[in-house]
Amino acid sequence: MRGMSSRERMLAAMARQPVDRVPLILKLLGAKLPDHIRFRGEEERIEKLLAIGIDDTIELHVPTRMHPDVKTRVWQDHPRGEPYPLLHKVYETPKGNLTQIVLRTDDWVHGDDIPLVSTYNLSRSKRFLVETEEDLARMKYLFMKPSDDQIRRFREHAAYQKKLADTHGCYSRGRLREDRG
Repeated sequence: MRGMSSRERMLAAMARQPVDRVPLILKLLGAKLPDHIRFRGEEERIEKLLAIGIDDTIELHVPTRMHPDVKTRVWQDHPRGEPYPLLHKVYETPKGNLTQIVLRTDDWVHGDDIPLVSTYNLSRSKRFLVETEEDLARMKYLFMKPSDDQIRRFREHAAYQKKLADTHGCYSRGRLREDRG
């Protein structure tokens, strides 16, 4: 079998088809990297990781927008008996508050904030944003339709990301990105 591009390898592995080697994906969130693989931008990251055999992925961030009347408050405390400090985030919506509480573990990568959408939230949550039926009516204020400008910027960025993926033979995937725009 000839050597596969990273994209070909990822797609074949997901389809349970033969691959030239097992795909290796590392998301280097906050990692301190050795000098020879430190990067300053997405294209440099892709080139350096592919060069050492890591199957990098290119992410496409789908814009979200909150209602302009939503206010947020974030704070931290460390209750007795908890192994880690707790980060609290309250979204004050016109229909009432939504609250998220997470354990701020040693590997927490979001600083003093809790992003609206993050895989880190799931396993560290002490309180989820939606826990009651009343919370559902408040959620619509956190996920408003993107503005025309957000859609325009998204399309421009998506075209750039596709060009990067095509140029380097990488797999691309999407996720939400919080925006107050």
